Amino acid sequence: VGAKGAGPGSVGSSKVQLAFVRKLGQAGSRQAVLRLLSSSGALQAMVDEVWRGAQDLSSARAATAAQLNDKFMQEGGAFNLGYGDLSTFFSGLQGLVGTPDVNLTPAMMREHCASADSLEEFSTTNYGITTTSRAEWYFVQNPQGGPGQADLDAWPKEDGHEEYCRQAKPLEEFAGEVERVNKLLEELREPSLMPEEVGGLRLYTGPMFQKYNATLRGFANPFMKGRWETLCKGNLYTTTLHVINSGIVKGGKVMKAQTVYRGIAGGLLPPEFWTPSKHNICGGVEFAFMSTTTNRQVSMQYASSGSVSTIFEINMGMVDRGADLSWVSQYPHEEEICFAPLTGLEVTSTRVENSVLVVAVRLNINLSALTIEQVLAKRKKVVLDMCQNLDLEVDQMLKSGSWGDLLAKMGPSRSVICKALKQPAANAFKAIDDRPAPAFNDDALLVDSIQSALAEKDAIQAPTMKILMAASKTLDSDDQPEAAKLLRTQAEAMAEFSKWTKEEVFERVVDLLKSPSDPDTRAVSKEVVALLHRCPQVTEVRFDWGHHEGAIEIDVQQGKALFTAMAACTTIKTLQVAGQRTENFGDRVADELAAMVEKNTTLAELDIPDIRLGAVGGIKLANALEKNTTLCNLNLYCNTQLLSSQDGVVGHTVVAWASAIEKNTGLQKLNMWATGCVSDEGGALIGKALGRNTMLETFHINGDRYTELSGEAFADAIEANVTLKELNLGHNECALTPESQKRIDRVVHSRGGSLRSA
Repeated sequence: VGAKGAGPGSVGSSKVQLAFVRKLGQAGSRQAVLRLLSSSGALQAMVDEVWRGAQDLSSARAATAAQLNDKFMQEGGAFNLGYGDLSTFFSGLQGLVGTPDVNLTPAMMREHCASADSLEEFSTTNYGITTTSRAEWYFVQNPQGGPGQADLDAWPKEDGHEEYCRQAKPLEEFAGEVERVNKLLEELREPSLMPEEVGGLRLYTGPMFQKYNATLRGFANPFMKGRWETLCKGNLYTTTLHVINSGIVKGGKVMKAQTVYRGIAGGLLPPEFWTPSKHNICGGVEFAFMSTTTNRQVSMQYASSGSVSTIFEINMGMVDRGADLSWVSQYPHEEEICFAPLTGLEVTSTRVENSVLVVAVRLNINLSALTIEQVLAKRKKVVLDMCQNLDLEVDQMLKSGSWGDLLAKMGPSRSVICKALKQPAANAFKAIDDRPAPAFNDDALLVDSIQSALAEKDAIQAPTMKILMAASKTLDSDDQPEAAKLLRTQAEAMAEFSKWTKEEVFERVVDLLKSPSDPDTRAVSKEVVALLHRCPQVTEVRFDWGHHEGAIEIDVQQGKALFTAMAACTTIKTLQVAGQRTENFGDRVADELAAMVEKNTTLAELDIPDIRLGAVGGIKLANALEKNTTLCNLNLYCNTQLLSSQDGVVGHTVVAWASAIEKNTGLQKLNMWATGCVSDEGGALIGKALGRNTMLETFHINGDRYTELSGEAFADAIEANVTLKELNLGHNECALTPESQKRIDRVVHSRGGSLRSA
């Protein structure tokens, strides 16, 4: 029935076998299959194999993997292995041991030669070497200098195992292998191995692996933490661990996928490896570097060295691969494949082999595992990401507001003009990008880079003669004369406006606000914004309505137009609107006022006393203040219905203002004097909020009904708030308890005049 020449390895054997089985299924029978198996001896071989398995099972310590693990637990003498969960996985190495020093070699040397554990002897469990961190550093980094560097007569050596004894080799001897690996990395467009990484990897393959892994596993549980404290004396080896991790990440990218093994002696797998999680997954996250071998026998020998024997059987995949360290290893015969810390291990199956627990796992390499270049470049990346966002913000500015109106007149030249306008910012961003990544770990340079990037964005907030003339010169140099001429025309028009006095500008603003207009105030607002942007010499607008002869009166509609204009204006730093006599004026313009406070990023001082702003408008303004970070001074004096509450009940407006005071991160001065009668409970709310604020220097609020609760809260506040320099609660009816007043007076006195309280 079979076909000659269809044996394994013969030409076309798989095709012949496939055709044979198909024919058997079409024309054969179950009896025919049985006859074939019997005549070929296959059935007898199957019986023999089943019998051997039954004999092994009858003499085994346990029948199943779970039973064997339970037996290990009952026998005692073993420790529980510590594994992390998904939160550990996503935290990354930096989340465990911190950030590495940018000066890699000096930091690594300090960690090995000048730390609390540097001269403490320790012995390895695999080859019985007794050594120190300092000795291992010099053995790897400068073996030609001899053991005298570590105050030793000879290098630490193995206890037996003469056939596997390590050899002291200068790192230069690995140059050929480094070149081979780097060529493979170059083909993948990945960064090359650095000398520090080569040294770190070789250190890991020797006795130091025990300290490095003890450090990482010290985060697993109290038992492991105790081991780390005993062995490492609090030394985290932060920079060294990052460097080794980086070398493994790079090495994993050029590793061929294959099956590897990891033997564990004396450790019990935790329940998470046996009981499925709520996501129906068994397994955990290995805190430490995970050494494995392609040699199954080596892992079996290692696992069998303890009463509790476990082997992980690991199939690497397309992404989840370890690094081959055999070329740089102190023990190349181990054929070591190493995985980075915080690798996820997902159990796929378990079995028992001769009293050894075999656990098949699927790997998940930690996606937070970064190369040392990426770690050192984190700060630079943050700044470059910010520059990218600022570039998008500049694009948006050029499409809207005053820029949008101006550029709409540029016709086909608009795109080249936009490019010229953005050129100074583009040059600044490129200068930042050209700086080497490690330089950003200097705090001063980091701050300078951020400030220079922000300055470029701020410089183009609104059209000015200076900006337009600079862009026209750029266009001339780029051989765009027509576009340059268009910008010069606009700049010359602005030059005329730049001669206007503050009084002339203000008079024109008043004329615009009072001009007949559509009920939709947007048209008037756009004209006001355009005027103010053409007159950058004017940085403040002050209206003092209704309190003196000849005062300017404008109605609610005109007030809406003013605040709408100020929301888009980027040149005015101070706005004063005072003494409005129209009934409920403040509440009726509250939407526009709140929108201005929320959107405007250049206004520093807002002076709006006595504009008849009540609870309704006050809540809207308070909510907007939570989002504003640039307003420094807010005067709400004599808006008498702003905070009033009835019958001692805390009103919604008090709650809103307490929240604003707590969350605002820009205000330095806040005047809420004569804004209504606040209950003792309401005062307590505001006092607590003041205690959590970290920016306010001056705060005024009348304390009509403040007694015990408010007094305690304000006393707590000035004790906690170290930025506060002036707190005014004074009022004839304010009755703080003597204890609260004493606490306040004590803090005022202790600050030696840096805090005043009235």
